[in-house]
Amino acid sequence: MNIFKSTIYLFVLLFCCKIDTQAQQNFYHEFAIDAAPLIKSSGGYNFMYRFHKNNFSLRLQANIFYENTSGSDNLNSSTPIGLYSKSTMNSSLYNLNEDFRIGFQKNWEYDNWSFYGGCDLLYLNANTKTTSETIVPNTYGKTRNTSEIQATSGGYGFAPLIGINYMLNKHFFISLENSFAFTFSHNTVTQIDKYYFTPVNGVEALNNTTSDSKSGDSNKFDFTPSKYMRLFVGFKF
Repeated sequence: MNIFKSTIYLFVLLFCCKIDTQAQQNFYHEFAIDAAPLIKSSGGYNFMYRFHKNNFSLRLQANIFYENTSGSDNLNSSTPIGLYSKSTMNSSLYNLNEDFRIGFQKNWEYDNWSFYGGCDLLYLNANTKTTSETIVPNTYGKTRNTSEIQATSGGYGFAPLIGINYMLNKHFFISLENSFAFTFSHNTVTQIDKYYFTPVNGVEALNNTTSDSKSGDSNKFDFTPSKYMRLFVGFKF
């Protein structure tokens, strides 16, 4: 009797192990980074996570692009007493773009290859600030003109996509995909210009200020094949 019970328990254990093994094979995770910026100019790196179960996948993506630069140029004219003689121009640029996506894809697998199609919901946020300063000395003193342009944009939309995936080995893969986007966004642009004058042996004073602000909504269908081309290199676990 004990042998019979032990045999039953063994068969049940083996059956459960087989079910557990099959379940583990039905889903897996992937983490990848877009290698396209290494080949072509692109706005930042794109990170992706995919959860696969059977022939469907949940997709999460994040693209954050940050830029902060500054520079200075001499605007000396060829004429020593010209308007821009010994003048300088200083400029700076601050740029932060955020692109977050969540979506799904359907997969068709053939050996190490798989083809997929799907759609992402996307959220976009962009902030750009440019400043410039021009200093012009003259006989009576020095003038300084400054300009600051602040542009913000926030929106949402969706992006249908297609792609092809190849497994290099058990864990590493490459994916090439492309998409186009429908976006709805609100944009605001504000520009402030200031004019200063410093007389000889005097103190700088603000003489004039002008400002302009514009805002509005925009709907955009963006189908630029090179813009949304992604070459993901990733790890499966």
